[in-house]
Amino acid sequence: MDKDHFYFLKKLISLEENEENEEICEEFTHLSPKERELRGKALLGLTLEEKHFSPADHQLATFSRQHKKPLPIFSLEVGDIVSLFPETMKDVDTPVGTVYEKTLSTITVAFNKPLPDWLEKDTYYQLHKSINRVTYKRMTEALDAVAETTNTRLAVFRDISLKEKLPSSEKINLRNISWVDGGLNASQKEAVRKALSAKDIALVHGPPGTGKTTALIEIVRQSILRKESVFVAAPSNTACDNILERLIDKGVRALRLGHPARITVSLREHTLDFKLALHPLAQEIANHQAHLQRLFKREDRYREKRLPVRQAGSPGRLAEREIRDEIEELKEDVRRLRKEIFIRVMRESEVIVGTPTSIQDKSIREKMFDLLI
Repeated sequence: MDKDHFYFLKKLISLEENEENEEICEEFTHLSPKERELRGKALLGLTLEEKHFSPADHQLATFSRQHKKPLPIFSLEVGDIVSLFPETMKDVDTPVGTVYEKTLSTITVAFNKPLPDWLEKDTYYQLHKSINRVTYKRMTEALDAVAETTNTRLAVFRDISLKEKLPSSEKINLRNISWVDGGLNASQKEAVRKALSAKDIALVHGPPGTGKTTALIEIVRQSILRKESVFVAAPSNTACDNILERLIDKGVRALRLGHPARITVSLREHTLDFKLALHPLAQEIANHQAHLQRLFKREDRYREKRLPVRQAGSPGRLAEREIRDEIEELKEDVRRLRKEIFIRVMRESEVIVGTPTSIQDKSIREKMFDLLI
C-alpha cells in the first residue's frame, strides 16, 4: 500500500485548515469589528436576553440588540461556530459555541461548557465567527485509522478503493426480494438488488431526479428486515436531514448524530442529544445532579467552618467523609444511568444518520455496523 497517498490527503486537510485559520486571523488583524460585521462575520453591540437550557441540556444564551433592532440580513447563520467576547473586558476566556437559533431580532448560541461568570445583562457583547477545529481533527484521525489498520474490514475497503483488491458479491434474484416499497421502477429495483448482493462495496449512480434516494431508502429498509445495523452518511447536514426526514416518513426509527444547532428544528427531537435528555431515566439523573449540588454546598460549608487545627476523627471530619462518600456514590449512579440511557437509545434505533465526521464521535466509535450507506 502506498502510504504517500494518505500523507498527501492529510497535507491537503492541513492546508485547508491553515488557510481558514489564516483568513480568520487576517480579518481580526486588519479588519475592525465593524468591518467584520459588514462582511457577515460578526455581530456587535449585543445584549444578553436570557440564559437557559435546550431540551438536550445544552447551555443557551440568547442575545439581541438594544430596543430589539433587527439583526443584519447578511450575518451569522444557524450552525456557525462563534466566539463570545465582552466589549468592555480584556484578557478573559472567550467561550466558543454554535449558533442554535436565529430570528429577525435575536440570536441564540449553544455552549457545551458552563457559561462564564462575566456573562450578565449589564454589558455589551460581540459574536465572531470562528474556526471549527473538531472537524479537521476528526478528518485527520480518520485518515490515520485507514492508513494504519491491518486485518480488518476497514483494511479491505481501503485496499478495494486503492484497486489492490476486487470487491466480492453474491447472486440474488429480483424474484427473491420482498419489496417494501411497491412503487420502485425497474432501474431502482436493479440498484437495490446489486446493493443487497454486494459483500463489500456497491455504487448507486444516476443523474438528479432519477430516484437514487428512494432506492437508498429501500436498501435501508431491506437491511432492517435482515436485522442488520445501518449507518447512513451524507456529506452535509442538509443532505443528512433530507434522508432522515424520508426515513422517518417511512416509519423507520432513525437516530441523528450531530449538534442539534446544525439540524433542522423539526428534526431535532430525533438527535442523540435530545433522545438522551428526554429519556424517562433522564429525570433520575436530574434529581441526582440537583442533590449533588446541595451536597457540594454543604461540603463547602463544612470546610469553611473547619478550625485551623482539628483532631482526626472529630465529628466535622466524619461528617465531611460521609458527605464525600455520598457524593461519590451519586456520581457513580449518574454514570451508570447515562450509560444505561445510551444503550437503550441505541438499541431502540434501527438506523443512525450523520455526516462522515460524526461517525468519529467517541460515543459510537467502537460500535460495529453491518452496512454503511
